[in-house]
Amino acid sequence: MIASGAELGYTQIVRMYNPEYFLDSLSFFDYKILYKVMNYLKAVFWDYPQFTDSSFLIKTLADKKKAGIRDWILVRFFEHGRAVDTFRYFSLSELAEKINRVKLSAYSHRKWKRLIEIYANPERE
Repeated sequence: MIASGAELGYTQIVRMYNPEYFLDSLSFFDYKILYKVMNYLKAVFWDYPQFTDSSFLIKTLADKKKAGIRDWILVRFFEHGRAVDTFRYFSLSELAEKINRVKLSAYSHRKWKRLIEIYANPERE
């Protein structure tokens, strides 16, 4: 199953971000091919290719000694990342805590402030 980005439909994208659903219907090999086709981390880290590898990114974020790098990565996600990707690596509480501490463009600050406000609402369905 080799697909170009244009051939991928909404179902494949949903499956990518819901591994339980995705892996039930496709093999792990197919998942890896789709991930390589649709690596959205490249939009965030176009100039740092080592961070486009999800496992490397997770290891870097988990390292307690690299708090400054964690904030830098967060700013990159705030400025260039999609919400679905950002929520994969950072909790909503961490985003809410850091939104006013890090330097962001006015547009990104407004966008993320609104996203945090909406997703933090307990009455949201």
